[in-house]
Amino acid sequence: MMNFKYPVESLAIRRDVGMGDLLMLTPTLRAIQEQGLAEFIDVYCAEPLRPLFKRNSRVRCVGSSRNWRRLTQPYSATVDLNGVVERHPNATTRDRVSLFAEALGVQLETTHTEYTVSRGELLQASEFLRGLPGPVIALAPTASDPRRSWDPNQVMRFITMATERGYSVVPIHHLDLGWYKDSPRCRPLLGRDLRLVAAVLCRVNCVVSVDTGIYHLSVAASGRIGPPLVLPFGATDAAVVTAPYNGIVPMYHVVPNGECMFFPCASTGGGDCQAPTRYSCHLHRAEDVLEAVMTALRRST
Repeated sequence: MMNFKYPVESLAIRRDVGMGDLLMLTPTLRAIQEQGLAEFIDVYCAEPLRPLFKRNSRVRCVGSSRNWRRLTQPYSATVDLNGVVERHPNATTRDRVSLFAEALGVQLETTHTEYTVSRGELLQASEFLRGLPGPVIALAPTASDPRRSWDPNQVMRFITMATERGYSVVPIHHLDLGWYKDSPRCRPLLGRDLRLVAAVLCRVNCVVSVDTGIYHLSVAASGRIGPPLVLPFGATDAAVVTAPYNGIVPMYHVVPNGECMFFPCASTGGGDCQAPTRYSCHLHRAEDVLEAVMTALRRST
């Protein structure tokens, strides 16, 4: 897909959607800079995701992907990554860190993702969490794809059970959802600035997340040693999407074919699930996820 040769003076890269995808692009950005392949890198992405690169030293500036087709800045090379990894013949068997590196013709020495949290942001996170008795669990139960979301009834049972056991829970969502209620041990982080979310993920004791950008942000923000991650997965192959990471506790809920509400897959009649259809994210039991959290916390101490 590349129509240029390194080194170049300036490189513009476009990737519209996916918090996790943009974070999994950062190892390639680091390699391009460290190997002297481009003097300047600009990234164009969806407007709400621009804060991901606010303190990234590998990127000169971050533009809105809406401006991609009418770039006013002259670049030595441009690469549009929209749809590239999705169309790759090995898209379901290789992680996107390696696929992005291949698309940009870069050899990676390390695959760890990057996101820089400032001291001020960490202080802001500590202030947000003040008064919550620990251990504190960050919870991201929904994804844009309903096949990767957890059933709301089980989510509320999990919160109730966790708080009754002495944990505190911070539900995270980009919308203000009315069914999350504040309590002495439940403090929703809804519709907040992405930078604050990242800082809070560095300050909690455990992260529970379905296959959505939150767990990628947790890994990148907290570095290689961060809170343990419990991932209730469904239509996703955990071995693929978590390949660049350590300390992951993936979970699958096994059900007979036909019992999953998305079997056959609602969008394409069964053609695009990355995991066998006997796995269903929405059917995870609150008890099982809480047990995984308790195990992960014991291992981390």
